[in-house]
Amino acid sequence: MNVIEVRPSRRLVLLLAGGHALAAFSCLFLPQYWQSWTGFGLVAVSLLGVLRANRGGLPRIGLGDDGHLQFAPGLASDEDMVAILPATVVSHSAVWLVWREVQGGHGRALLLLEDQMAPAAWREFQVWLRLRVAGAMSVSGDP
Repeated sequence: MNVIEVRPSRRLVLLLAGGHALAAFSCLFLPQYWQSWTGFGLVAVSLLGVLRANRGGLPRIGLGDDGHLQFAPGLASDEDMVAILPATVVSHSAVWLVWREVQGGHGRALLLLEDQMAPAAWREFQVWLRLRVAGAMSVSGDP
């Protein structure tokens, strides 16, 4: 199992702050002043919440040879493996990682950006997603 270190993303912070700035700007066009201030408050609380949630990042990602992925390998048991779903999108600078838990079946998604990994690790992660996971899906029909 190859292990990749993941660090917090500066680009993701800028993306989140920009989206929230646009939402705050749209609050200027609400008809009442109290609605504008309420909208500003909700946008500020939302921004603080997502920045706090994204501050820690993920410690490590384990890439399995069978197309399964494990978050924090070595700290968790093998039962915490996740299966990558076909909805995962791999682009040059971003990956929308969509998975479901092998044991529980709950699905989740995560945006990973290029600045969260070393360049060699980013390339390895992209190749693993495109080849290993796509190969596992084509053989079994379902991850």
